[in-house]
Amino acid sequence: MVNEFVITDFGALPDGIADCTEAIQAALDRAGEVSGAVIVPPGTYLTGRVKLPSHVQIKGTPAWSYRSAGGSVLKLKDADSKCLLDITGTIGSRISGLCLDGDNLGEEIHGLCFGREDFFDRTEEDTFVIEDCQVRRFSGNGLHLRLACCFAIRHCHIMENGGDGIYTDSWDGFLLDNQISYNGGWGVRCAPMGINNSAYTCTGNRVEWNQKGGFYLRHSRLWNITGNCFDRSGGPAIKIDRSATAGDAGDSRWVEMSSQTITINGNIFNRSGADFQGDLPERDSCHLSMSGCFGVTVTGNSFLLGRDDAPEGNFSPKHSIVMEKLKGCVIANNTMWKASRREPILDMGGHGEQVCVRDNMACPVPQADLDKGGRLIW
Repeated sequence: MVNEFVITDFGALPDGIADCTEAIQAALDRAGEVSGAVIVPPGTYLTGRVKLPSHVQIKGTPAWSYRSAGGSVLKLKDADSKCLLDITGTIGSRISGLCLDGDNLGEEIHGLCFGREDFFDRTEEDTFVIEDCQVRRFSGNGLHLRLACCFAIRHCHIMENGGDGIYTDSWDGFLLDNQISYNGGWGVRCAPMGINNSAYTCTGNRVEWNQKGGFYLRHSRLWNITGNCFDRSGGPAIKIDRSATAGDAGDSRWVEMSSQTITINGNIFNRSGADFQGDLPERDSCHLSMSGCFGVTVTGNSFLLGRDDAPEGNFSPKHSIVMEKLKGCVIANNTMWKASRREPILDMGGHGEQVCVRDNMACPVPQADLDKGGRLIW
């Protein structure tokens, strides 16, 4: 039985001119009948929104470079689609080796979208995998994941999207060995309206030059953020806060609505708080911002002051860590030597019980340590 289907056999042309939407969808639908795979040969295929069935892999040749598309490219053809690749409601789908190119068309068009309306409206976990893909130049988010459960994003390059690199309002996710660069919003943003984001493992990612910041975790819990490199974020490299409906540390709903049980360990934070737009509040000019958190551990990280690659612009950030209204948190054994212009740790108070801040190697950079060329003197 044939269970692999090549899109060119269904009429798709790799010239970047012909509309391949119907051909690609026909191949996907056929693969869905036998839980098969769809092959995308190298070339550029112009397409509108296509929908993956469950238990289907679509795979191409991953030959993109840092700054350009390449290999098997699916390029958005119009400004009327909500996304290019739709995996909403699918189970067990896999997207491998593709370059998804939004061509900067339209407004709020996402590269790949999973958009469930009810978290509990499922028969089993979604278990999709996105691997070895580049997702670039979409006017919305690169990956937009709403109420997904049990998924992995690995070895991908997500860059130059107008919104966030990854927006996720989901559970049980793996973000592994990705490059998340130059997005107009956050590198990764989690800002749920109701149910919290829970149980993520984030390891080996490089998160750089995202306009608003690196990771934004709101009303999130059970995150393991280990061994990542954050470079030149527009705001905080990591910002953690609570739902807006939570009160102060003495409020009965404070723990329920707070971000909680998060480990931030062994990461590199370089030249965060770049303030690309010139309007960044002082509390966001930092490597790490923590507000309304419960049970967060920050240990063994290294922080460094810096500026743009070119010899111009301001050194940042003002602070290494900004903390406010914490409970049961530990910030210890981090290196913040010459990592900020002002106080290494800005404590805004309002904490509950058992907040431990100790044994951090911390020293701001005085103006005298910057030479006339704006270089840091060690």
